[in-house]
Amino acid sequence: MWVSSVKTLLLIVTSMVLAGCQPAPEGPAKAWPQRDRAADETLNLLKELVTDEDSAEMGFRSPDEVAHAKRGAALEIFNIDLDRLKSYAPGADPASLLATTARWIYPVTVNGQVRSSVSVVKVAEGFRPSGFGDAETIKAVSRYRTGADPARDIVVRIPALSLYFLGKRSGSGLLLTPLNADPALDVPGQPRLTPGVAVPAQVVLQRLVPLAQAYGRPPGQPRP
Repeated sequence: MWVSSVKTLLLIVTSMVLAGCQPAPEGPAKAWPQRDRAADETLNLLKELVTDEDSAEMGFRSPDEVAHAKRGAALEIFNIDLDRLKSYAPGADPASLLATTARWIYPVTVNGQVRSSVSVVKVAEGFRPSGFGDAETIKAVSRYRTGADPARDIVVRIPALSLYFLGKRSGSGLLLTPLNADPALDVPGQPRLTPGVAVPAQVVLQRLVPLAQAYGRPPGQPRP
């Protein structure tokens, strides 16, 4: 969910100020504290902007919750481009389809319960706010985020198909966890992809290829 036009304007102004205050990153050791500080500033902005009218839309149960909101751990966001997905072939490395967005999303919690999110983007000057909200997506991501090494977790988006997955880099390759049940991912005679259950990324991608190839075609038109 994106912020309203008024809040977007305020976010842009604050982003410009934050970007000007951030020195250019000199390496991972210095970049991540800058990134987290930008996330803290974005959370402070969210606290200032949330009103009685839109607190529920932002994911909070009441306006009073916003004052007690805290930032969780970051997940980097990667995109999969539709054209690259169309040409994905069995056996190809799924990680090769991932395109960096230079964005990170943070869950926002109240009393340990995920309510909303804030996100930041890396720019030449450092990091700046990117947005907030996306309550249902971040709740699903956080619900299925488990394991001893959450630093391996990422968010994988396929913007053209409006799909999100929780990704995990493992020794055996990239795993994808569906966040929601989607009949379009079901294939007769093959196991159903269950929300919360991680499967090898190639399994998910092979099922998505026909959807990608059909994207934008009139109903009934055969594949090229």
